Amino acid sequence: MAAAVRSHEISPEILSEAKKRVKELADDGAKIQINVSDPPMRYYVSAKTLFEAAKFEAEKKEYEKAYTLIVRYLELFVNRLPRHPRYKDIKESVITDNKKTWSPAMRLGEDLKAKCIRKAAEEIEEEMGRKAFLIQKYHPLPDAAHAGARNVDGIIQKISDFNRTLPSAPLDDGPAADVSWPQRDYTPPNDEEDDGGVTIDWFSPSKNKMSEEEILSHYPEINRMLKPRPKRIAAAGSQPVPPPRPSKLSVDRQFPLPSPAGILRPVQIAGDLVEKFIAAARDNTEKKNIETCGNLWGQRDDEKGDYVVTHLLIPKQKGTDSYCEDMDDMSEAAQFAISRNLIQLGWIHTHPTQTAFLSSVDLHMQWGYQAMLPEAVAIVVAPAYDDVGFFRLTDGGMQYIANCGHGTNFHSHNTTEQLFHRVDNIMINSSVAVDMKDFRFSSSV
Repeated sequence: MAAAVRSHEISPEILSEAKKRVKELADDGAKIQINVSDPPMRYYVSAKTLFEAAKFEAEKKEYEKAYTLIVRYLELFVNRLPRHPRYKDIKESVITDNKKTWSPAMRLGEDLKAKCIRKAAEEIEEEMGRKAFLIQKYHPLPDAAHAGARNVDGIIQKISDFNRTLPSAPLDDGPAADVSWPQRDYTPPNDEEDDGGVTIDWFSPSKNKMSEEEILSHYPEINRMLKPRPKRIAAAGSQPVPPPRPSKLSVDRQFPLPSPAGILRPVQIAGDLVEKFIAAARDNTEKKNIETCGNLWGQRDDEKGDYVVTHLLIPKQKGTDSYCEDMDDMSEAAQFAISRNLIQLGWIHTHPTQTAFLSSVDLHMQWGYQAMLPEAVAIVVAPAYDDVGFFRLTDGGMQYIANCGHGTNFHSHNTTEQLFHRVDNIMINSSVAVDMKDFRFSSSV
């Protein structure tokens, strides 16, 4: 059903501010990291997750969230991945299938842009109405000034003066920041005609050349030796004493679930998933003291809107006491998920001797999952402390990691802002049994 059209036209000043807000949404959507040390096919596995999430949120009239996701989809698959040094490794059939979604995605984006602008304009009008009421109540105009203040320009000027006494930011009457979609006949540049390298502005594509060596210089190779080894947590034969955990209430109070791009939908976890993962990782945890990792896959309950983790796939991997690296390279585990039309919902890994938290590398890993699906969750199992943590990056954490240039090298983050937090919209559903597949010991290549 088409959106209702308001009976009055939007003033140029309000339209300008509305377009600016929507441009900020687009800019947020275009923030996507590409790690050239990862095979590009890994991103194509998540293509369905991202595109379907955008369409679903649009159907639910979560227009801002849908718009952010569809911009991210187009930025990733139209602009970024064709410039990946290993783009040629992707099967032509995969690329062809993905290109078929570009026009529908652009049409969806254009529709969502218009709806977001309309919604933003209506919200601004409501804000102006509330502020105009406060002005009249606490700073009444002389009778002679009432007529002039009834027009939009007079109200905006008065609000601009009055905003200094209000907590929200003043309206900006500057020119509109329009968002322009690329031509639909756009094709990725070939090796002889590269038009901008890895970091491309979706709305202002540049024509600067960038060699493969220059691209790689922006994404240094992973140095796994940089992660600090865990400190000894207990003397031999003694039980480790877990540190005091923050109150869930205090964390939730500081980091509520609503995000700038919409409300996060609940995630259900199969009731036996964690138990089965702990059992599968026991040899690594108790005998070898190395981390184990797995990927969470599942479906979306379109009626309720919940995401349900139904599958745990443990890929080929290598690890130490401080990290675990997925070595599947888009073979068995990924193909298993694709063939069953599953969507990627996050990941799980152990900290054999450390507490449950997200390290600097974990933060970048989670950013990749969460950028593709805001509801994606990181599960950390800390057997030594009898703790299982369910984590996401905060809104501030997503912004900070998006601008962090260290990638998946181990490093420190020089900020006082909390980058991640435990989440509470996770439901352990005992009526759902996990389908776990362990590909670590498979002989196929």
